[in-house]
Amino acid sequence: MKKKILVILTLLFMMPQMALAKDYYDADDKITLNDTYNGTVFQAAEKINSEATIKGIGFMAAQTVNLGGESDYGFVAGETIKFDGVVNNDLFVAGSDIVINGDIKRDVFLAGNSVTLKGNIGRTVRVYADEVILENITINKNMYIYATKINIKDNVKLLGKIKYNENAEIKGVIKDFNNETYEVEDDDYSFEDVFSNLIYGIISLLIVAFIISFLLPNVYEKLRNKELNIDNVLKDVCTGFVILFGIPFLVLLLMITVIALPVSLIMLGFYILAIYLSIIFSGYILGHYIVTKLMHKESNEYLEIVIGIITTKIGSLIPFLGVLFTSVMFLYGLGLIMSLISKKNK
Repeated sequence: MKKKILVILTLLFMMPQMALAKDYYDADDKITLNDTYNGTVFQAAEKINSEATIKGIGFMAAQTVNLGGESDYGFVAGETIKFDGVVNNDLFVAGSDIVINGDIKRDVFLAGNSVTLKGNIGRTVRVYADEVILENITINKNMYIYATKINIKDNVKLLGKIKYNENAEIKGVIKDFNNETYEVEDDDYSFEDVFSNLIYGIISLLIVAFIISFLLPNVYEKLRNKELNIDNVLKDVCTGFVILFGIPFLVLLLMITVIALPVSLIMLGFYILAIYLSIIFSGYILGHYIVTKLMHKESNEYLEIVIGIITTKIGSLIPFLGVLFTSVMFLYGLGLIMSLISKKNK
């Protein structure tokens, strides 16, 4: 398990510095992919049509995504998403209207308004949605659903067990599945919670990030000029860890004395502010890396803010790895804030 986590983190954070073709990383109004790519592909557009073979991770973000072809991993975000291709490992999708009708060899994670599942899933499916529709699908392991409505149609084969929230409205005959057991969970964690928290979280962070850009224009420039390498990242993460636990301890010590009480309250206020801003700063660094290194575009502060924050928030939804990813980004952001303060004091 540890080995798999390290492999996926390496794929996410240490992607190839040099692309074999210019269109491995691109942003445009409309993008069409048909070629074979021997590495990670990152595409952002209003509409994406892909029948490409991607021997790596396929990152797709657009209002409309029509995704076929084949990839090793798939990360897709958009309003309308249709998938009818092959993913040799795991597929992660976040959107409004999602239709999956392909072959995913391992696990699937979906967050959307309306989710339709067809085709073949090699292992486990996790779905957060308002409505989930199952039709002409084979799921070879378990299925976990958090939804308002579950619509079970024809030719649904589940070889494991299904878990769903108790207040879900079930339509269709659930007992005709073969070789499975069913459990009902009393869980109020619905699609509205997942999707609204994601959207509100992104919007609120973007507003604050843009305000910082307007009021303190040099902050992002200083972050851009910071050398990005594994040693500096690890140093900032460790610094963030010390700040996370060290500042509360110091605040408590200062609160013991009446004289230092105002200082401790001010310090506590800055501590809370730093915690909130940490994801913005680390997300910006990630966005800057994606735009300049992966997409090979000139630095664009606002584009980097948007891509970085959206990628960070979507990354937090990844099962199991999402918590680890968010923790690293959070600690890294705290370390970045401390490095900015240290440079200012020198």
